[in-house]
Amino acid sequence: MSDDSGRQAAFGVRNRIPVYNATMISEDTIQEIRDFVRERDWSRFHTPENLAKSISIEAAELLECYQWSPQMPPLGEEHVHEELADVLIYCIMLADRLGVDMDDIVATKLTKTRAKYPASAVRDHPDEAIRRHWAARGESVSADGDESAENEASERSELSRNQLKQMVSARNDIAIRTVGQATELADSMRIRHDLRWLLDEEASGVNHDYFGFWNGEDWASNFHPAPFDVDWDVSGDALPERTILHFACSEQWFMFRKAWRFNDADAMHAVLQPGLAPHDYKRIGRSVRNFDEVIWSRESDRYMLEALIFKFTQNPELAAALLGTGDQVLVECSPFDAIWGIRLGKRDREGRIDDRWLDPRNWKGRNRLGFLLMDLREALRA
Repeated sequence: MSDDSGRQAAFGVRNRIPVYNATMISEDTIQEIRDFVRERDWSRFHTPENLAKSISIEAAELLECYQWSPQMPPLGEEHVHEELADVLIYCIMLADRLGVDMDDIVATKLTKTRAKYPASAVRDHPDEAIRRHWAARGESVSADGDESAENEASERSELSRNQLKQMVSARNDIAIRTVGQATELADSMRIRHDLRWLLDEEASGVNHDYFGFWNGEDWASNFHPAPFDVDWDVSGDALPERTILHFACSEQWFMFRKAWRFNDADAMHAVLQPGLAPHDYKRIGRSVRNFDEVIWSRESDRYMLEALIFKFTQNPELAAALLGTGDQVLVECSPFDAIWGIRLGKRDREGRIDDRWLDPRNWKGRNRLGFLLMDLREALRA
């Protein structure tokens, strides 16, 4: 197609006022992006087809992430549905300009997405048991690649997980609900796992099994739905002391504490808004005023531990899942995060299995989240 109006009519693109505003992205940043695009020699890095494929994959990932996001008001949900659909539609329009037939690319991606995340597995589906089973599923891969042994281990893990869940549920005293309790436990925990420890273990001949996770469908992820309440027993002007705060996931608490640490009351209240998704919490956290990288790098582990303590002590099924990993090395296979993850995914950009994450010598990140989960696992066993 060559006529834009005909293309828009064919794809059903809606003419709406853009929802983006200065709170999401500044005009300076927008101009920076435009300048960056203009100055790149794209032919040296990507063909038009690869560019179009990459954009379509990212758009489809947005759809996957959205179905695990917390409930939002119906009107807001409808707008998000429309915006996400428009992203995919625009990808096809862009591909047309680049001379790439992308209909099949998008259709294939959506087919894979439906198979990976069936309708019965998304939030608010009547079959809650199926949804919970899917959301709680973990993926454990043995370094030797023995599929039969892996299946047997998975079955044993499910049995032990049920037993652990009963054990954790019976321990009502395990639930941590005040900031003071979480801080005390975090300060008393033995922090012994890190990348140097793992590399030394491997070098000395110790063989480890690895448990990889990433994104909200994996129970170990900070984006995974895991509601908890916190008795805010901290004095200050931003919030009344002894306020009961409600959190949808550990990412929300982590970004809330970031805003608190740097005295940004506006960001604190923004993070506490109901109906936001995990990526919204992260976006707000990135905009915290008075942020100091040196201070945050020194103290963020403690706040992350608080988030994990609240998450796993107030959600017995998640504590059981964590304990059920035994002595496996927990790995956040984020292809983007070099601090909390390994900056390496379990699949490449084309969706092919990439097993480099099973060897820590290949990692491009510190895996701080994975190692802190292992430290918490030891504390829960004690």
